[in-house]
Amino acid sequence: MSQCGSIVHSGDQRDGTSSGFDEVIAIDLKRLSNDVCYLAVLISCFKGVRFKGVETASVNIMQNDNRILEIQLGAIRTNDNTVLACILYRDRGSWSIYNATAFGPGKVFTECEEMIQNNLVHCGLDMALIQESKAWSKTHGKKFIL
Repeated sequence: MSQCGSIVHSGDQRDGTSSGFDEVIAIDLKRLSNDVCYLAVLISCFKGVRFKGVETASVNIMQNDNRILEIQLGAIRTNDNTVLACILYRDRGSWSIYNATAFGPGKVFTECEEMIQNNLVHCGLDMALIQESKAWSKTHGKKFIL
């Protein structure tokens, strides 16, 4: 669960025996801090398994009971173990969704950062701000949070 309670994970379900969705990540966009402008949705395989070995997995992005995005992971047959499913981003005061469906290696943010940044440009993020943020941290020893 996120510190503000706006993002809650149902828990890891590894055997696929539950009815309905095996795992759910619930995101209450209204509860997110106004400082949050981008939210990358990453899905990683457990213990180094690759999506190539997963036959029936899918990612479903829902709004209430309406499916707004579906990615059939088992059909992709990639050797990667992480998918950047989508990026939710604020667009003139309301939330929009960018269907990234980008695959890559890595399980933690630092390993997926480049894949996320490469897709943030499609959501209007100026990459010069990212570079300036990193330079600010190195030069001033302080964090510049975007």
